[in-house]
Amino acid sequence: MTQAYGTGLTAAWQNDMIRKTEVNNLVAFINTFLSYLLVAAIITALAGVAIFIGIKLRKNKNKQLESE
Repeated sequence: MTQAYGTGLTAAWQNDMIRKTEVNNLVAFINTFLSYLLVAAIITALAGVAIFIGIKLRKNKNKQLESE
């Protein structure tokens, strides 16, 4: 079996560790991306609710001003 120079580790083991590191990096990236996507969705939903409430309150105020 071939060994990497000075490490005592086999080349197959090193390649396996590199693949695992690459997969871990990909999983971490996807996790971070989905986390930011969830935060963006929450902020968007809150903004939508705030706009809806603001429009509703303004329409009610306009009705009250017209009736006076």
